[in-house]
Amino acid sequence: MSEQPDYVSFEPRGRDEVLSQIGGFAAHERAIFHRLCDRWSPRIDVDRFLSSAQASAEQERSALERLMAKLRTAEIGVLTTRAGKSGREPHQIVLTRRGSLDYWVAVLEEAIARLLQTGFHVLPSEQRLKEVRALPPDYHIVDADSSHLVTPRRDGGAASVIYRIRLMGSFRILFTTGTAADLLTQAVSTLKRDLAERGIVEELARLKDTSISEIRRRMESKVPDVLLDLTKTLVKERSTVAFRKNLDETDEVFQLAYLVMMFVEARVGAAKEQQKHEHLVTEELESLEGKTRAAGTTPLTQEEFSSLVEEAQTRLGPAAAAFASRLSQEFMRPRPRRKLPHILYIHGVYVHASCVARLFEQSRARMSAHLSREYTELMEAFLRGRAPGIAEIFGSRDMLNEDIERRVNRQLPLFGELLARPQIVAEAIIHDAKQRRELISTEELKVLLAEFFNIESSELKPLCELFGLSIVAIYDEAFARTSVLRQILLRLSGRHESLRATYTRRFGARPRAMSRSAAEEALTGRAAADGGGLHDPPGVRAGGRSGPADQPETPRAQRHVPARRPVRPKAKSRNEIEQIWREFGKALHTKPSEEDPS
Repeated sequence: MSEQPDYVSFEPRGRDEVLSQIGGFAAHERAIFHRLCDRWSPRIDVDRFLSSAQASAEQERSALERLMAKLRTAEIGVLTTRAGKSGREPHQIVLTRRGSLDYWVAVLEEAIARLLQTGFHVLPSEQRLKEVRALPPDYHIVDADSSHLVTPRRDGGAASVIYRIRLMGSFRILFTTGTAADLLTQAVSTLKRDLAERGIVEELARLKDTSISEIRRRMESKVPDVLLDLTKTLVKERSTVAFRKNLDETDEVFQLAYLVMMFVEARVGAAKEQQKHEHLVTEELESLEGKTRAAGTTPLTQEEFSSLVEEAQTRLGPAAAAFASRLSQEFMRPRPRRKLPHILYIHGVYVHASCVARLFEQSRARMSAHLSREYTELMEAFLRGRAPGIAEIFGSRDMLNEDIERRVNRQLPLFGELLARPQIVAEAIIHDAKQRRELISTEELKVLLAEFFNIESSELKPLCELFGLSIVAIYDEAFARTSVLRQILLRLSGRHESLRATYTRRFGARPRAMSRSAAEEALTGRAAADGGGLHDPPGVRAGGRSGPADQPETPRAQRHVPARRPVRPKAKSRNEIEQIWREFGKALHTKPSEEDPS
């Protein structure tokens, strides 16, 4: 970013003193200088500036050009130009600190632009730049190598950098980060023209033992290696070519060939290096994905995953940025948005896509057993008259589902977040089914998803039903666990029959237990491969170890999730239901290799 000159912020009198130190200025020129300072920016558009002038455009333009010529002499201002209908026309106004890098960048870029437009002697050599007073002081110049031709670097955070590169002999050229591309484009164009117009094509054909038409065809080729071969031949055989064509070996055509050769070699080398980096990045990404998959249903914590990422970036060195970008875009935020990421970040842990469905089902089974045991104990306490307030939990389906949600979020917060994001669950179930069977029908997917979702509302089933909880069965078991005397009192008082009838009316007589259909058994049948049983959820892991089944999560993993008030599923029309399954059908016909190229 260009720095604002000190004099821009001076009062009018201070600015006049700056001009007085430079030389004589007319009143109109001074007025223009004040306006330029008031409207300072790194580059001021000439046409826009002149459009706001009070005087005629011709008078204003003439005064501006005289002013900028004087400021150029004092090394604090440059009037840049661009190609127009009548030659070079004023383009931008640059006001800088005296002799600053910004000043010399503007001067050099203006000189290079004029050279390139001539199409003759286009190389900005030190000698030519010196002749037009555009050679910067040595302390503003950075000696460069061919790599700077491919990707000019912005050293030190400067807006631009002035580079110097040596060609053959003592011939050295200068360029900036902003002119490298134009210089090389013009160099290639001028070289091709000179080879054709100066009869050098015939010499290349003789040296390569081929036809002139073949050399001309190669010159138009877009393949870098072809142009590299021609320029190398010309540079290597320049003595022979110079003798036969009565040229000096220092002729610019050979310097052009040498510059183009350096550029093409650097670009080919950069491309190979880029391919090497991409290969290494791919290997590291696959390794990271493999380690995440190997963690199975015991996801990696933030610390564990971050450590793996940092180790990979350390190994990659300069390719670390590409690794981070691809990890984010390809593995964690893939497009389209509905596609399940390879690595899912949820509730502070990382789990592989292939493990989400198993994690969901294992957590569901574990939570179902836990809730059944916990509600039986609560119901028993209620029947013993020890906790009358517990009756509110079983007051209605909505109240029970709200209580279930609170307990899930407290006991298994990761599972609670999955329940809050049913789209992930649906995608994970479909993904898992396709990984196991490439060809699976929509009807089979429908049966599988119906175990978890209300198809008409495309929402997860109510939690009580999802966990297969039978309140009547829980009541019967709790009643059986009370003492014989308590059972007799409850029966004699009629309260037993009343409570059982109430729960039957509210929750159904004997709701079916959590399904164990063939499709679901196939989904969960691999649990034994992860250690022979259900894992504790990541929410209760501390220091990488699993705690007891009912141990609450550690403070590190706790995160309050507001209770969801269950919404009664709204019945959908037949067209809406068909649309839902059309979407499942689209997902069905996406091959597993397309969803998870790993």
